[in-house]
Amino acid sequence: MLRFKRHADVMAQAVLRSDGLLYQHSRGNLSARNIADNAGLVAVVSHAVAALDMQHLAGNVRALVASCQVAGDASCSPGNLGMLHEVHSWMVQQQLLDGRGLKGLLSEQQLAVGQAASEAFQAQQQQQQPPLRQQGQQAT
Repeated sequence: MLRFKRHADVMAQAVLRSDGLLYQHSRGNLSARNIADNAGLVAVVSHAVAALDMQHLAGNVRALVASCQVAGDASCSPGNLGMLHEVHSWMVQQQLLDGRGLKGLLSEQQLAVGQAASEAFQAQQQQQQPPLRQQGQQAT
């Protein structure tokens, strides 16, 4: 239990630190690279929270995505949108907050691109992993 609490504290600090960085960037003139870096930061931190099923941080994740303002941003990469789609799916499946996930923060087109990117990544991972029977034979 102590170990989980430590991990939860680390993730909460990562979310808060990410939000602070986004706030600092928003106060200056952002280049296209800064915007892309921000979207990447938000996608990775949000995906980590979802992957660890830290439901108590769902509101922080939604606020982080909102502060990044990725909705309508054509420069957001398919990889980042894929991670954000997985966060969206996690929020919807777990009925977190209002059960709408990241709808409204991401456009329908971004959600579709993200879903396709996520599915492509999952398929690629399955192709790269040998079947369990072969894994056991390789270990001997």
